[in-house]
Amino acid sequence: MAYQEQPVVTTETLALGYGTRVTNIRTNLDANRQRFIESIHLYTVSGRELADLRVSNPDEKLSDITQLLTLRAEKGSVDRP
Repeated sequence: MAYQEQPVVTTETLALGYGTRVTNIRTNLDANRQRFIESIHLYTVSGRELADLRVSNPDEKLSDITQLLTLRAEKGSVDRP
């Protein structure tokens, strides 16, 4: 998937890629939030942008109840940002 012309992955996709649980990925992000820079390592999407993302990426099956989505850029998806 792309967001702002950058390849990104959802937390769920990242967990699948690393063979771990989504909660582990979220816990890691929360514990290291200061190391990640918005628009470089990750993107936080909500509101109209999230609604548009759902429409433009129907294959991603983004939940309708999700109000805030964290997308990881390649730079934010490896072991070190």
